[in-house]
Amino acid sequence: MNINFEYYKIFYYVAKYKQFTLAAKVLMTSQPSITRSIKNLEHDLGCELFKRSTKGAVLTPEGELLLSYIEPACKTIFKSEEVLSDKLNFKKDTLFIGSTETAIHGFLLDKLEGVKALLPNIQIKIVCGSTLSVLDKLKANQIDLAVVTTPYPESSSYSALPVCSVDDRLIGGLKFQSLADAELDFQALSKLPLIGLAEDTMSFQFFNTLFAEHGLSFNPDIEVATADLLLPFIKKNLGVGFIPKSLASTALDRGEVLQLSFRDEIPRREICLVRSLAKPESLLLRQFIEALL
Repeated sequence: MNINFEYYKIFYYVAKYKQFTLAAKVLMTSQPSITRSIKNLEHDLGCELFKRSTKGAVLTPEGELLLSYIEPACKTIFKSEEVLSDKLNFKKDTLFIGSTETAIHGFLLDKLEGVKALLPNIQIKIVCGSTLSVLDKLKANQIDLAVVTTPYPESSSYSALPVCSVDDRLIGGLKFQSLADAELDFQALSKLPLIGLAEDTMSFQFFNTLFAEHGLSFNPDIEVATADLLLPFIKKNLGVGFIPKSLASTALDRGEVLQLSFRDEIPRREICLVRSLAKPESLLLRQFIEALL
């Protein structure tokens, strides 16, 4: 038999509500249309499925038997339609984004308001960490997207898209006011108390390489775990350090810290969107990246 599935759907709703009229309202059609479809189904199957009474539509034994198979099938189909609709409309979906502090303040915070306006139904969970720890999570499929700063280890397991630059500034506390008019270089900087990120971070490696190019060692007097901790230590006059402009701008505007002049060039770093090549990219992630850009 080649029976139209729509007949089974209508049969399911009539059996569920036990009324032709109510089933018609739920399906947004007319009662005669519902009656006609049930008669067509009964004709195709060669048996009566409902008995009409003052209590409504009552299933016959054949109708009860058919319902026992049709009900779970319909529920499965309706559920799959709901899940697919939710996915296409970005409902009940969660994206896990791994990011460094620098990338959050230098890129994500400015973009997420617009992203939520375009994709209001998605849930975003942000995991903060160092560049290396975030990329490890990406490789382990614990996050959907990494937003990190260069430099980072190259790998064939992911692709990277630069989205903006990081402008590092040399910042000092008010105690270093005497240096405000001086033009410092790496040689002079090596004689000052330095505050930097920990040795296991890519930022440490970045500045360590720069100092080494000038025949110097990068040995911070104080090492902190994340970029957002640099500024509080500098405010307390515990040393000077390089901080991304996005992290220091508010404190600079308020006169809480000083930007020191630095003669030597600091290469610009990039904030990149890094995607795993090990798994297919979801429609939601593609839409999220498009909204970011």
